[in-house]
Amino acid sequence: MSLKALPTELDEKIASFSENQQDLSALSKVSKYWNAIAEPLLYQAIEIDTENRYATLQLLLTLLEHPELALRIESLKFTKRAIRKKFIEYQTAQFLSPAGTPSDLLKRILP
Repeated sequence: MSLKALPTELDEKIASFSENQQDLSALSKVSKYWNAIAEPLLYQAIEIDTENRYATLQLLLTLLEHPELALRIESLKFTKRAIRKKFIEYQTAQFLSPAGTPSDLLKRILP
């Protein structure tokens, strides 16, 4: 049995196991069939990095041009990855060389 013979429901289930947006985005560009499967998953859970203004603007423009996609959004999460990355780097440094206080942490994380 080839993949072409699988029912659409199984293809949808397989696509739902994708762990990142890049894979779903690539899948949506394969064909109209795969776009119909991947697109709902792409817009189901949106995570907006407030540090990445370009990506945020791109998403907003897409939703303005295609308002039907906004209806697919089930969850919307705002993150600030740059701060999270600095926090993780600081925690790692603290683990390797224990010194400092919580106020030191805040000074290094926040601009």
